[in-house]
Amino acid sequence: MSLRGAGMLITFMDIAAADEAEFNRWYDGEHIAERVGIAGFIAARRFVAPRGAPPGTPKYLAFYETETLAVLGGAAYRQALNNQTAWSRTVMARFVRPGRIIAQRQASRGRGRGGAVAFIRCAPLPGREPALRTWIEGPALTSWLAEPGIVGAHFLVNDPALSLPLDADGKPVANAPPAPTAWIVIVEATSLAALDAVPSPAVFATAGAVPGVQIGHYALMWELTRDDLGARAGS
Repeated sequence: MSLRGAGMLITFMDIAAADEAEFNRWYDGEHIAERVGIAGFIAARRFVAPRGAPPGTPKYLAFYETETLAVLGGAAYRQALNNQTAWSRTVMARFVRPGRIIAQRQASRGRGRGGAVAFIRCAPLPGREPALRTWIEGPALTSWLAEPGIVGAHFLVNDPALSLPLDADGKPVANAPPAPTAWIVIVEATSLAALDAVPSPAVFATAGAVPGVQIGHYALMWELTRDDLGARAGS
């Protein structure tokens, strides 16, 4: 198993070119460490889409692994959301087409983590949920791991009540309806080229997904773990 926790916060967004330098300074200089320092958070990874990414694929992606899903509905995380720093409020207000998913691990295969990932968002067709789940958890994850350069594959399902959008101050939007169902598949690889083994959206649709499956390929920017914060504090 290569995912280190049962819960995951997934965020993704674009940013205007004029704001990109500050965005990256904020992410690397404040935000990642602040989030990983919250009780129950294990690690965070940042990714960027390569040049020529498919239209509609966000440029930036982040995974935050947590011990349990409950951490992402808990008091410590809510406290952070309700008390964003001034820098966070400034930068987050400039996000373009942001997305936020809180999901629970359903299946995780492989060892370690890759330097490139395929991030797949889909939803089951009504009545096809069992078939799609069986395909993902069985033949799909197993066959991908047999491909050269693929080191991990994971399946998560969002929690609609927790996966609420954030307002301009970085707080969950009050009285927002539950988010639509989202099934997430993550494939980890040693290179972007190895991700060519990931099937097309049409294959997911044949297995029972709603047409319009979104697949993006991303390169790892950096990773920070809770142990890294401890080592820094003790250095």
